[in-house]
Amino acid sequence: MGDSGYPQEPWLMTPIQGMPTDTPEGRYTAALIRTRNCVERCIGVLKNRFPCLLKDRVLHYAPFRAGQIIDATSVLHNMCVRANLDMEDQEEEQDDNDVPESDAIVSNVLEQGQARRVNIIQLYFQNVR
Repeated sequence: MGDSGYPQEPWLMTPIQGMPTDTPEGRYTAALIRTRNCVERCIGVLKNRFPCLLKDRVLHYAPFRAGQIIDATSVLHNMCVRANLDMEDQEEEQDDNDVPESDAIVSNVLEQGQARRVNIIQLYFQNVR
């Protein structure tokens, strides 16, 4: 999930700007924004508890290994919550998620992403009331 600063791609869903909330596209956008906000809050909590996740804002491991680290920190966080262990008082760092669109994006990828988004809207948001 990305915000409107990211291009729509087959593997990255983005909101559709300016759609009325009573349309399938508007319902899709509202659901995407709610979900993305929840995910960002969770990531912020993990970064606050485990500052090692903030290091350089660069992936220092292969994606599979990075996933294992995130899984481990999630489990450790849940264990701390259950044991009522407070997080150290650290300021939560805000990410700048507004990434400008790149001119180098291949139009075929954009078309595939838009087709995927239309598919999702038709499958899950078309007849929801």
